[in-house]
Amino acid sequence: MSSMKYISRRRFLTGSGAALLALGSGSVGLFHGAVARGAEGRGFETGVSYFGSRDPEHVKRDMEDIIRHHCTYVVHTFSEADYHFYSEAMREVVRISKDAGLTVYIDPWGVGGVFGGEAFSRFVMEHPGETQRLADGTPLPAACINRPTFREFMDGWIDTAVETGADVLFWDEPHFYIPRAVWRGEQGENEWACRCDRCRELFRIQYGEEMPELMTDEVVAFRDRSIVDFFTNASARGGAAGLKNAVVMLPQESHLTGVSSWDLIAAIDTVDILSLIHI
Repeated sequence: MSSMKYISRRRFLTGSGAALLALGSGSVGLFHGAVARGAEGRGFETGVSYFGSRDPEHVKRDMEDIIRHHCTYVVHTFSEADYHFYSEAMREVVRISKDAGLTVYIDPWGVGGVFGGEAFSRFVMEHPGETQRLADGTPLPAACINRPTFREFMDGWIDTAVETGADVLFWDEPHFYIPRAVWRGEQGENEWACRCDRCRELFRIQYGEEMPELMTDEVVAFRDRSIVDFFTNASARGGAAGLKNAVVMLPQESHLTGVSSWDLIAAIDTVDILSLIHI
């Protein structure tokens, strides 16, 4: 597909230090209540992220306070701990939020170590053989998005997230493992992921050769394709259940921290909202 066919889905917005959401319908959203306008002069909806409390009375007071501050949506985190232990509580949290008049986004906070968030991953601890590997084979604390076991786990997470009654699946900063050296600009030639046996097998099928230890153009394209394929399947499952899909990307449009081009995410038909971090 030519980029000219879908580039209109990707919008660049201006604002003051916040995460901006470019909605496929043409409306836009903004975290943290900053006042700004998009290129077409439309005003922003406002919303906040919310996590930590699962007590209904506390949540009700907080949602009412959020409404008083003129917000229209809330992003609720739904970590692996919530998934395993507090799914019923989250249904109540979502109900309270919607009764207050808020649109509800639900976020796989830290799930699998693949998404943004400080929550630890039970999946990684229980499935060490399903985790990503650096190019030199070092095991990493993040699930590999190409492995069927993790994809099956995510199917269960999506189904449970749908059951909460949320309106939007908020796919938070999807990425392969990012070594600390990347942020310091000191990345070594083999400090990248993932080169597990599953990724090596898929690379061999796609390119007819062994996956190199250096990050070549073919490796970049393979990583891009893996992320797109993962979200094509995940967003299709959520969309089929009636939820919209939002993807928020890390602030750098870089193959080192996400995909080499945000256009690749914007091109996915079942992605309704492309979210870009503005710092």
